[in-house]
Amino acid sequence: MLSTSGLPAGFLAVSAVPGAYPPDVSQAIHLLGDASQSLAIGDINLTLCKIDARTVSSDGSVLASLSRAPRRHERDLDPVTVMKFLRDGDLAALQNVLPPFAAMTWGGQTRGLVAGVDPLGFRHLYYRRTEQWAAVSTSARVLASLQLSGIDPTAFGVQSLLGWQLGLRTPFFDVSKVPAGAIVTLHKGRVTIRDTENSTTISSEVQPNLNEAVRSAASLLRTYMSAYLEDHPHAVLQLTGGQDSRILLGAVPENRRRGLHVMTLDVPGNDDLEIAAMLAQRYGMKHQVINLEGLDAVSPEDAHDMAVVAAKRLECSADPIAWASVSWAEGEVQQYPRLSGLGGEVARGFYYLGPPRTVTVTRRRVQQLAEWRMFSNEAVASHSLEPAFATSARTVTIDEIYSILASDGYDWLTATDEFYLRQRMQRWAGILSTATCLERAVVNPMLDNRFLGLARCLRPREKHASRFLGRLMCALDDELSSIPLNGRPAPKAYAYPRRSRNRVSLGAVTVRTAAAKVRQRAMRARRPSVGGEILAKKISEFYRDSSGALDAVRNLGVFRSDWLDQVAAGTTSVDPASVAMLVNLEVASISQA
Repeated sequence: MLSTSGLPAGFLAVSAVPGAYPPDVSQAIHLLGDASQSLAIGDINLTLCKIDARTVSSDGSVLASLSRAPRRHERDLDPVTVMKFLRDGDLAALQNVLPPFAAMTWGGQTRGLVAGVDPLGFRHLYYRRTEQWAAVSTSARVLASLQLSGIDPTAFGVQSLLGWQLGLRTPFFDVSKVPAGAIVTLHKGRVTIRDTENSTTISSEVQPNLNEAVRSAASLLRTYMSAYLEDHPHAVLQLTGGQDSRILLGAVPENRRRGLHVMTLDVPGNDDLEIAAMLAQRYGMKHQVINLEGLDAVSPEDAHDMAVVAAKRLECSADPIAWASVSWAEGEVQQYPRLSGLGGEVARGFYYLGPPRTVTVTRRRVQQLAEWRMFSNEAVASHSLEPAFATSARTVTIDEIYSILASDGYDWLTATDEFYLRQRMQRWAGILSTATCLERAVVNPMLDNRFLGLARCLRPREKHASRFLGRLMCALDDELSSIPLNGRPAPKAYAYPRRSRNRVSLGAVTVRTAAAKVRQRAMRARRPSVGGEILAKKISEFYRDSSGALDAVRNLGVFRSDWLDQVAAGTTSVDPASVAMLVNLEVASISQA
């Protein structure tokens, strides 16, 4: 079972320049975890906490896996292969590994310590450089505690609007995330990074048409799902009422669906459970339902403790309230390998606004997209923030999004696709995966680099309004493509949007969605995460009853002092996003004390 009471496994590696003194690591090791083991590897001081390290070759090379059950395309990766491509610096081999993945090796023929991360950077590792020493770790907080680096207000400004970080930034000065698809070496007080981030442009020479892409994607997913279930017969499919998990179910041969384990999170006011239960019964699948039963009985103190643990696991870089709620719901779930539909968003133009048109990236378009779509759910209530901080955060965040979108010279819609994949998926979904990747194996077949290659080469009009995914569902299973989705028409309607019946049903969905978004913006409403309102209320009660709990946050210049007084007095209601930021700042501040 997944524990919410402790910190995940991790490591810290520190190396000083010859003749220089390394930093004191005592506070860092305390933050890493009490069950730590320290090793001396040449010039490197390596501390492991609950990390399984084993000798994998006759020359004494040691490999430590930093994620569960690594997989390359249709096969599990063996330790010797992983060690070899890390030691050889084989970036091409790393590109074929499914996220989340990270591993490190040392000893034998390896010079220093070498670590690598998956091509999407889903598995987060961090590094820090100074003139006298360098360090690599699974934890940004741990690195920040080495000669205290301080909290980065710009990072928290971005996070106050997006709910996650951009680029390689962390909430701490001088601590950076290892780039996606990178191999990092720590040796003699220096960190060296090799990555392929700058060579991941979309090829204009390989542009499959829609039918070719559908055939290739269907064949790929069928092969992948069959191979995975063969290797892991007890795997569990996370089944919702949405399109992406439906596609994965469609890729499972019908004669293998009977007895397949599926699980669904029961969210109040959502039709996911009803649809998933119907599908489970139709195909004879074993259905497990996860719910939030008992969460409302948690004490304010325990709710706060849950959120603090979550903030530590997420390195203060995402919403700890949302993570704590889901972890609570899954507290009694056996940790079998999971199949998840995460990644389908990449193939349907998640950030598209209006009809697909070839236009350029401009700051005005970026601002409209950010305010309409990116800031809609996870932004902290502006009235709670110091005015100067709120103004600066908005300007900096829009400027950074614009800089990222304009950097590769893509047209507007392609640039938003790349932003979703390289930024939101990496820094939001990735940190959530990082928090549990050593405790359970979760595979996302639609994050396989071959599937992503197909999706990235399609034209925006072929991905727009789920046209590609609808066609893919039809190719995989015509029956499943005819069953309506959660609050939306059946996938077949998206596959053939010009048919009169489909045009009417899709038009109605578009109108409802746009109207809901307009109402949300007009009311400045936020859509809370599952269980977010329950935990946020209880944590607010904790702050009211615990004198001094917010003292560490007061001098950071983020929240208004009079608003914090109202929180402490219990005279104002606090939205989940603001509570999440309070907890993150509290944990970050304590880590720097």
